[in-house]
Amino acid sequence: MDKVGSFEIAGFNHSDKKFSIPDQKKLYGIMPHDRGKPYDSITLVTQLMDDGVFEQYKKDFGKTIICGFGRINGWAVGSGCQQPTNR
Repeated sequence: MDKVGSFEIAGFNHSDKKFSIPDQKKLYGIMPHDRGKPYDSITLVTQLMDDGVFEQYKKDFGKTIICGFGRINGWAVGSGCQQPTNR
């Protein structure tokens, strides 16, 4: 819940904490060259988030969609994407 902004600042939430950025070169190994093949979206989204931290929302609600929260460059963001490995 640390990513929910306050009403006074229009819901924007930024942390001044210095985050470590995961190795972005790992992204090339997550996505297959043949985009028709399944890949793990959770791993992909986690790589994009600061410190590799992604909090899933209603993890067991649906197996083909991923929703959650994280931080990118200190800014709180929400993410929603499809999970191709569970088609």
